[in-house]
Amino acid sequence: VLNDPVQSTGIFVQYITPKLLSKLQLTFSLRYDLQSFSYTDIYDADKAKKKKTFNQFSPRLAMVYSPTDKLTMKLLAGRAFRTPSPTEMFGANTFTLASNINELKPEVISTIEFSTNWRPSKNIEFNLVGFYNAQFNDIIAYSVANANLSTNLYSLSTAGLEFDMKWTKGD
Repeated sequence: VLNDPVQSTGIFVQYITPKLLSKLQLTFSLRYDLQSFSYTDIYDADKAKKKKTFNQFSPRLAMVYSPTDKLTMKLLAGRAFRTPSPTEMFGANTFTLASNINELKPEVISTIEFSTNWRPSKNIEFNLVGFYNAQFNDIIAYSVANANLSTNLYSLSTAGLEFDMKWTKGD
């Protein structure tokens, strides 16, 4: 927005332990996100200048267990955060989108994931991943029922399983 930039800052720190008993490694990480901006409230009769901030700490923990050099298992848990985009926040006076900056919240997701990687030979690799998105809150979408208003329409939980095999011929 002219003369009122959206300032986004992210800080990430991570610590990876030395291997424990030569088979287990832990990773601890933390991310801090901050988005702040000033804007003119076009719906206010006085066209007041307002400020808004979104921020969150997002932790993540990973345990990697490698019983052999051909088999690796990972357990991951974490939380992530997505702020509304500028078009989701500032859409106005168009047929394609509208925004309610005073009500819009960031999306937040909490996840747990387990994965296994097995490489029985140089040319074959199997991956199996199970995931559970325990809480995916305040998902932002365009409300067709409300003139394409960017809004936090719903929350959901999902679980799934992914499998893939990689096969390489030759080198």
